[in-house]
Amino acid sequence: MLRVFADFAARQLERQRERHRHQPAVERRIRDVLDRRRFHVVFQPLHDLDGQRIAGCEALTRFTSEPE
Repeated sequence: MLRVFADFAARQLERQRERHRHQPAVERRIRDVLDRRRFHVVFQPLHDLDGQRIAGCEALTRFTSEPE
């Protein structure tokens, strides 16, 4: 049982280390998208089918950087 727990803990620590290692690159990509405004917002109406009217809208963000 201790071996199973040790293996599990080792895998979790390895995943955490990998996430930590990639964190600066992720932050740079996010900063680039925000600084260069590589996104735009579109609004999509929400229809009330029973009442046959527009009940509201949702704001959706579309990104122009890769991956989209």
